[in-house]
Amino acid sequence: MNTRFLFNQMFFLLFSVIMMACSDSGTEVTGDVEVAAVTVSPATLNLNIGETQRLTLTIQPENASAKSGVWSSSDESVATVSDDGTVTAQAEGNVTITVKVGDKSATCEVTVAASASEEEDNNDATLFDLTKLTGAELAKAIADASAAGITRFTLKGDYAALNLVENNPFVGIYMESLDLSGVTGWRK
Repeated sequence: MNTRFLFNQMFFLLFSVIMMACSDSGTEVTGDVEVAAVTVSPATLNLNIGETQRLTLTIQPENASAKSGVWSSSDESVATVSDDGTVTAQAEGNVTITVKVGDKSATCEVTVAASASEEEDNNDATLFDLTKLTGAELAKAIADASAAGITRFTLKGDYAALNLVENNPFVGIYMESLDLSGVTGWRK
């Protein structure tokens, strides 16, 4: 046989094998790409009551089959979290927001403080704890606060224990606001 012919045949065969091995039209391997790690940013967050912020979920590797996670809050009375990772501050306190992707998870530690406007509104308010004062002491404390220019008052405790119906400590006192939300023991 002609050596040149054999050489051409072998070259063609070798070239064909190389082309098939490197070809994009070959069989594509498909399947689930497992999540190696998840992170949340920021890892810590400070919000005021009523504020929201969206957390960012990063899944590694980038070509992992899972593209989203399941979000949860350790205390929804402090902060809630939506399906897209948006945290909404509800009340003062600390809460852990967790996102779970498969068997991997990441967290963000959230601290919720009173809103700036709420702090401003309460700067000149005076809190009276009805469990620590007698009726006469409460009346004097309210009169002293009023004389000092305080116009916002907050009461907490047991209303009935002080018999404030007959002895109203606010008679003659100028008030902008009176918060009774922390008072119990109302008479019917």
